[in-house]
Amino acid sequence: MKQKILITRPLFPDVVDRLREYFDVTVNEGPRYNSEQLREALRDKAGAIVAGGEKINDGVVAGLPGLKAICVSAAGYNNVDVASLTRAGIIGTNSPGPADETVADFTWG
Repeated sequence: MKQKILITRPLFPDVVDRLREYFDVTVNEGPRYNSEQLREALRDKAGAIVAGGEKINDGVVAGLPGLKAICVSAAGYNNVDVASLTRAGIIGTNSPGPADETVADFTWG
């Protein structure tokens, strides 16, 4: 049985297809989740790929023992309370680096 993961905002179809090879994937194609909706959507998930807008804190992750990883699909992680993840035993990641050259080129230009 594949572990269940949540993707809170649509990603490129080829990325979702690749993830589906290994996971049972749920993609939120609707409006952004509020905190209560996000908590409910994570209830049976082992992991999530979240956008920069979802607030991840104790109210969202506490009491979800199956949740093992929150992956932010952005360079920053200001929307994630790292202490909350630590208390809950959840790994947190982000995506620093991919836009570094583009931002530098834009700034220079």
